[in-house]
Amino acid sequence: MKYSFRLYQQLLDEREMSKKNDYRKKRIDSLSAPRLLGWIREVFSNIPDGRHSDKVVISLVDALMSGLAVFGLKYLSLLQFDEHQSEPVIRHNLKTLYGVEHAPCDTQMRTLLDSVEPHDLDQAFMELHQQAEQEGVFQEYEYLGKYHLVPVDGTGHYCSGSVDCPQCCVKKKTNGTQEFYYQ
Repeated sequence: MKYSFRLYQQLLDEREMSKKNDYRKKRIDSLSAPRLLGWIREVFSNIPDGRHSDKVVISLVDALMSGLAVFGLKYLSLLQFDEHQSEPVIRHNLKTLYGVEHAPCDTQMRTLLDSVEPHDLDQAFMELHQQAEQEGVFQEYEYLGKYHLVPVDGTGHYCSGSVDCPQCCVKKKTNGTQEFYYQ
């Protein structure tokens, strides 16, 4: 009888772990880099652009997303970003991850971003925070019932098992597969 109870308990534990893993996978998918960047882009698209639309070549949202890409792709300066943005891999990343059609040069980026009020960017942070809260991300870090411990690490924001470039780091997994990521 003890054996049957242990087996039953083990099956229940495995089922519970499977549910937790399914929930985590759903949460990870819903908070993936492309989805998060899409939400940020949507918020950025609502920031008013005071320029005359008939003379605009580079949209404000492209400039804002390019500015975010400077940090996300770990460029040391706007000039370095400007020098590399026409490379095919960087162009691809800007288009597919950040949705940037036309990235501004460093001088244009400074000019365009200087016109944006910092409080206009608050909504992007609030949106990401709200999405993370809805997905239960903060529950895992709850401490003393009302506080949250949040480890902050700005690395590993992009990872792929099939898409890579010469600048990618490579993680070799125990099952023999490789993952490519930016550090």
